[in-house]
Amino acid sequence: GCFTPGTNIPIISEAEAHLMKPDYFLVLPWHFKHNILEREQAFIERGGKFIFPLPEIEIV
Repeated sequence: GCFTPGTNIPIISEAEAHLMKPDYFLVLPWHFKHNILEREQAFIERGGKFIFPLPEIEIV
């Protein structure tokens, strides 16, 4: 599989990640934040959170 450069964090599909039923998602492509938040309203309504570490750390 693929990993993020220099961190060894595996890159998995959104479907695979949702099957894990996480409390938080770490989102490195922060420039897609608004699109991701619009698409993931059901996850957010269930109490899920997103961590956007760039350009400044933000938890939504």
